[in-house]
Amino acid sequence: ADKSKSLAGPFCANHILIHEYSLDTNEEPCYSFSMKAAKIVVIVLGATILLYVLLVELVGQPPQPRLLVVVFHLQLVALAGPVGAARGVLAGPKEDAAAANPRPENYKSDILAMLHVYLRDPTQIRDAAASEPRLQAIGQRNRYVVCLRFNAKKSSGEYAGAKQYLAIFVAGRLDQMVEAKPEECAAAEYQPFPEAEKLSR
Repeated sequence: ADKSKSLAGPFCANHILIHEYSLDTNEEPCYSFSMKAAKIVVIVLGATILLYVLLVELVGQPPQPRLLVVVFHLQLVALAGPVGAARGVLAGPKEDAAAANPRPENYKSDILAMLHVYLRDPTQIRDAAASEPRLQAIGQRNRYVVCLRFNAKKSSGEYAGAKQYLAIFVAGRLDQMVEAKPEECAAAEYQPFPEAEKLSR
């Protein structure tokens, strides 16, 4: 299965909102604040008025201040949803995208744990090097990736030769590691990764 696809589901990210839909037609529709929140506010106000009328009919006279407080409280509770939605929209799609795709902080530890699973023999790795995490297009999403280069042993005990690998992160955690295509790590700035050379079984 292709793990490079998003695990978070559709959301509005890296878009400029115009009227009702995003400029990126490959994504799910993104509703603007003026369209979505206004409709919810109208529905809530209508429901509040209807509730007020029903209270008047039940008691046969204008409701007492306590009942008005109850109606007002219900209106505030009902409006809490669209207010929260408004904050999310006003915060901006870039902030939402950054929160859903943070830079991995413990990427080296995650990679070392993956090497134990990925390699038949993770011991005595030679010439290990890694790049800093950087955003790169993986499928239709931007993901943080780390380029790796090392020479690991095959099951026979012989060294396979130096190869490049791509560690792909989703939501700040390592999701998969694959052998990199030449162009994927062509611009990588490698730094020594001595921790990988000290792995044991």
